[in-house]
Amino acid sequence: MQLYKLKLTKNSISTKLIALIIITLFPMILSLIFINIQMRDLFLTETKNTHSRVLESLVQQLDTQLYNAMNYTNNLSLFDSAPYIISSSEDEAEVAYAKQRIQIDFSKQVYQTNLVHTYFFYSAKDSQFIYKNAVSISKDNTEQLQNLVEQLFTPNSMAENYIWNYYEDENTTLLFQFAFGDDNYLVGSYVNLDIYLHNLASEDSGVYSIIRTDDLEHFIQSNENEIAFASSDLSGITLAEILNANAILSSLPFMQKYVVLISVVLFVMLFAFIYAISILVIKPLSVLTSVIRNIKSGDLDTRIPKQKTSAEFQTVNSSFNEMIDNIENLKINVYEEQINVQKSSLRNLQLQIKPHFLINTLNMIYNFILNKKEQTALDLIRFSSDYFRFLLKVDADFVSLKEEIKYMVSYLEIQKIRYQDCFTYSINIDSLIEETQILPMLIQNFVENAIKYALSPGNTIHISLDIKYYEVDFTPYIKINISDTGKGFPPDILDKLANNQKIINETGEHIGIYNSIQRIKIAYNDTASWKFSNNSGAACELILPAIF
Repeated sequence: MQLYKLKLTKNSISTKLIALIIITLFPMILSLIFINIQMRDLFLTETKNTHSRVLESLVQQLDTQLYNAMNYTNNLSLFDSAPYIISSSEDEAEVAYAKQRIQIDFSKQVYQTNLVHTYFFYSAKDSQFIYKNAVSISKDNTEQLQNLVEQLFTPNSMAENYIWNYYEDENTTLLFQFAFGDDNYLVGSYVNLDIYLHNLASEDSGVYSIIRTDDLEHFIQSNENEIAFASSDLSGITLAEILNANAILSSLPFMQKYVVLISVVLFVMLFAFIYAISILVIKPLSVLTSVIRNIKSGDLDTRIPKQKTSAEFQTVNSSFNEMIDNIENLKINVYEEQINVQKSSLRNLQLQIKPHFLINTLNMIYNFILNKKEQTALDLIRFSSDYFRFLLKVDADFVSLKEEIKYMVSYLEIQKIRYQDCFTYSINIDSLIEETQILPMLIQNFVENAIKYALSPGNTIHISLDIKYYEVDFTPYIKINISDTGKGFPPDILDKLANNQKIINETGEHIGIYNSIQRIKIAYNDTASWKFSNNSGAACELILPAIF
């Protein structure tokens, strides 16, 4: 969902509105989901308990028949003469009659205990094996049982009486029980668990398993489905049913499905509410915020576009646009006033320079003529003429860099004549930018400051003026470096220059450099920069937009 690129900060109104909607609806959704989960779990638990009770009934029925079979085999082996006659008598007729009687007795018992599949008699005398199978027992199962009995029969097996044993191989899983009459014969019963499971599954659609009770915990952990089970204490086995949760839950009551539907509807409503708030509140706020950011960055032409929105936002937008119009008009008036102040400052600067500098220059000319240094006086007159001609005619906001440098050369030559060999100078300028427009008399204040404060008796300094052209992101700039080899700026003066503070010493306020910086700020706004430092003397760096 698009939220119109409005940054969701911690304290934004959009964040608070969305949080309010979520706080209101989310607990309801969570409650319904919790109820749904609880009902689902309860339904699964009740279903599992129901199946477990059915399994307990089946196991109880099995245990009853196992117990009856065990009693029957024990009584037959201990109290009936037929097994004894077969294992010890030499009378063939008597033995045949005893075998027939056991067969008849086994047949009755098989049909009475339908879960016990076979009753058998085994005599070690002639390896005689008499049995009666249920209808479903195959001949292979009977032979397997006979082999098992012959393997397990030992003369000292009396201690295993009355115990149901679990046996499993790759083909068969069964329960069997022996009742020994003496060391020569035994009577037993047998349950084929594979057939038992097959008959059980044919009556129901469940998935059943028979496992040893000792393996029950491992069976439950290794199976991802729900397990209902019931254990037999008599045989040591557990009857388990694997429950399909999806099939069970498909038969949930309508109320359960209704709760799920309500949860889904509330989820959809949650996003619908958020989308509505995004359209009605967040979108107008986003537009307003975007316009404010543009205005903050200096774009006063930005306005809030007309849009279909609430009456309150329409009033805010209209009032905001009107306020920006007033601010723009006010800024234009202030800018024009600043330009007038700048021109006034330049005129004041010219008025400051002209009387003071003119008087000093005339005195020097007079002294040179008086001392018969006519050539020096003529040079001084020539340089002064160029200097004052530029000073008197300049009334524009900008002059070419070529004219400014010519003016500076005249000024420096006048000062060289005045101070003789106390300083030298060099001017390096990129020829590509000679026609670049610059504020008139801007560079003089920085050069004059070097001559005024860097010169000292007995020392010769060098003043360097270096002007270069470069670009930043395809925007042209000029870099003006004015440096000298004097003592540099005092720390307190350098600190005030860095913080754009007025410089005042014992002689009063220094308006030269401070005045130049104010002119730069008015003329170039925030596109210009300046830096002052000490590097083998005082150094000033001005970076100004190149205007052609």
